Amino acid sequence: VIGTSAQMEVTSGEGTATYVITPEGSWIRVDDGEWREVESSGPIEPPLEDLASLNSLTIIQSSDDGISVLAAYDGAEFNSENPVDLQLRFVDGLLVSASYATADASVSPIFAPLDGATIENPTANS
Repeated sequence: VIGTSAQMEVTSGEGTATYVITPEGSWIRVDDGEWREVESSGPIEPPLEDLASLNSLTIIQSSDDGISVLAAYDGAEFNSENPVDLQLRFVDGLLVSASYATADASVSPIFAPLDGATIENPTANS
């Protein structure tokens, strides 16, 4: 997320969807297909803002390679009836991975900085 724009790649099973959302519009590309413009669901909300309401934070590993922490949350923050432990990994001050599991889902996003400081609108083919 940069300002009011976002670029993300979601892989589930065998497929990957790439999204670009800017104030000018929203686009999706499935696998290596062509970009398609889609209707946006609204402005981008800060994606990590809800993570500020944790119950506790424990450092589980710290080295020159980075730091790993365990953050405990009420389940409601993750649409779960049970408490959730979120494992976060930081390298060079940047969040590079986060993972958690509930009865309904197992989520393990990996974060990587963009090459540039802007998010470009793709050329939509349809």
